[in-house]
Amino acid sequence: MADSHDWVELWRRVAEADAQGSRRLVGDVCGGLDLVTDSGGPDDPDEIIALAIAGAKSAEATAAGLGLERALYTPQQAAVVASALYAQIDAAGSALENLAGYLHVMDARHDIVLPEFNDSERAFDLGELPFMS
Repeated sequence: MADSHDWVELWRRVAEADAQGSRRLVGDVCGGLDLVTDSGGPDDPDEIIALAIAGAKSAEATAAGLGLERALYTPQQAAVVASALYAQIDAAGSALENLAGYLHVMDARHDIVLPEFNDSERAFDLGELPFMS
């Protein structure tokens, strides 16, 4: 695609069409998320945690669904799913970058001690983070 974010528009168009339709499956599934995000976004830790968990459950369910033999029927459906998955990856990357900022603030306050990750030979292990144990 010409623009690196053209893919975002594909799933958004499907969501908008769903809102105009009679089935409204996208709207029904996303309704709870809209309660948190429509008022300018999440503004407290419980809302952010709820959104992160909902995203994880959604990603797990999508992966399970795509494991079925007849999950999708058309290339257009596959394109919409790919569009939404790329949006998830993009947003998750931004969320992790923002989370890293909070972890550095917590480290500066001495609430946690971040381990040093200077060894490029060793794989990153989430278990090494102080809050993961």
